[in-house]
Amino acid sequence: CILINGNGVPTNIGEAVKYYKMAINLGNSNAMYYYAYMLINGNGVPTDIEEAVKYLKMAIDLKNSDAMYYYACMLEKGDVVPTDIEEAAKYYKMAINLGNSNAMNSYVLMLEKGNWVPTDIEEVVKYLKMAINLGNSKAMYNYAWMLEKGDGVPTDIEEAVKYYKMAINLKNSDAMYYYARMLKKGNGVPTDIEEAVKYLKMAINLGNKGAKQKLKEMGYLF
Repeated sequence: CILINGNGVPTNIGEAVKYYKMAINLGNSNAMYYYAYMLINGNGVPTDIEEAVKYLKMAIDLKNSDAMYYYACMLEKGDVVPTDIEEAAKYYKMAINLGNSNAMNSYVLMLEKGNWVPTDIEEVVKYLKMAINLGNSKAMYNYAWMLEKGDGVPTDIEEAVKYYKMAINLKNSDAMYYYARMLKKGNGVPTDIEEAVKYLKMAINLGNKGAKQKLKEMGYLF
């Protein structure tokens, strides 16, 4: 990874590939996963989806939860491999069983959308809370949003604010944006335009386009 990112040494993709392959030959599942990522994205090497899938599956066989999660995402989105929601759910659950909080959050989103998977709010909340307990800010934000909107769970503004703030502390820009909207509208919290602007600016600094548009609508330049 150091040779790819140039972190303290000159970037050298050829050398990175060489050492990834050495590590792969020694059974290192992280090397398999990162090399597969390079092959999928054409990061300094020719794009080769078939080879990438081969290395991801090798890493999966070695119980690498990041590889399981990434392959599940590929199967769900269907942008580089054919869409297969049933298989995506299978690999998400494999990663979840190894404590991968990103897989928990992504599986929850599948369940919420009823995306070829029966919607099960009880299961949604279960996996969100598991991911939250592992410090996943996306799960904190998603659960806060459900609590604010009463989407599948009873509306609970106090709890929504709590989880938005937890996600904000982990620099989640979506949480900053939605909490700012609550402050602007006085939605279950006292209206506080100054605080709303503060959180919108924080979200903008993290690249949140919705926050930039909202600030513009409020008549502020940034």
